[in-house]
Amino acid sequence: MLPEMPAYVRAGSPGMAGHRARRIDLDLDRVNVTEAADLRRRRRRELAEVLVEHAQFILPMDRALIESIYRDGQTAQHVGALNAISPRAVRRRIRQLTERLLSPRFAYVLQHREQWPTIRRRIAVACALQGRTMRETSRHLRVSLHTVRKEMGIVDALLDAQSRQRA
Repeated sequence: MLPEMPAYVRAGSPGMAGHRARRIDLDLDRVNVTEAADLRRRRRRELAEVLVEHAQFILPMDRALIESIYRDGQTAQHVGALNAISPRAVRRRIRQLTERLLSPRFAYVLQHREQWPTIRRRIAVACALQGRTMRETSRHLRVSLHTVRKEMGIVDALLDAQSRQRA
């Protein structure tokens, strides 16, 4: 039996039907993640577009939450009322998702995943893009926890090498 989907998922998240990827010129290195996640502040349109664009790679319930806030312009109070949870919990989850979507790790995996072996790609997508824990990824992909740790260690080392090379 599947768990009940929150109202913001049911309420009209059309998914990616007819979605066309486009390049958005926004320097993510210069974005202040704390300010981006602060729902009390006005967000730049480009930042909201990047978040909604990146949300296509995260889990459906999280995607629906990002889309309801950043694309549809709903407030945390409204989303919380639809789901019988506090606005504070909604804001906390949005902050966590925004930090992940704007992180260098997310961008690196998004950009380089096609070049990697299948198992590394699947593990990196599950951990870095979808936000699953290593243990959840291990269960979901039916691989050992050791394999997940090893592959994510490699991804982190590659990211670190690239960031040192840029500096």
